[in-house]
Amino acid sequence: THREQELSVQHAELEQRDAALKRDEESMYARERELHAKQNAQLQSMVVSLEKHNQAEKAFEERRAVFERRTQEFDDTQQTFSSRRHDIEEKLQQKNHELSLVKKELRTREQRVSEREQNTQHLQQSLDEKESELKRRATQLEREQREQRDKGKNLERKKSEKEKEIQQLQHELAKKCEKLKHTEQELKT
Repeated sequence: THREQELSVQHAELEQRDAALKRDEESMYARERELHAKQNAQLQSMVVSLEKHNQAEKAFEERRAVFERRTQEFDDTQQTFSSRRHDIEEKLQQKNHELSLVKKELRTREQRVSEREQNTQHLQQSLDEKESELKRRATQLEREQREQRDKGKNLERKKSEKEKEIQQLQHELAKKCEKLKHTEQELKT
């Protein structure tokens, strides 16, 4: 009869809606898995970045130790130089020829000291540049972490909205099924 056809059409529509809901739900779960995979990749990238940062810090500490050792060597050299110069000045009248040799040696040492000072300045400049780069990377990392947190919050909000939508559609479907059962019982009686 016409009523049975109408019920059959309604039943088919309900089945189509149910199938569409299932497809939407599967699509949503697939997107969620994809987002989790992307987040895991980004977290892995951040871990690698942190490891590089730690390696750079370790290299910085090693260079600083070398710089301090060289500074100590420089101080020791200066102390030795002062001691020798004092001895030379005491023997100045007796050893004029030796003095000229010592002065020559002194100029060589001063040149070395100058070169060491230049090396120290270059090292300090390099350390300053690396420190600046580390600060820039740390700032960038913090910004990326903030963006990740914001993305996570947006995903949770969207997921919650979709779950509410699904619950509402399931509720409507349950009502229509109940109505359909009720109509079928009326038709039987």
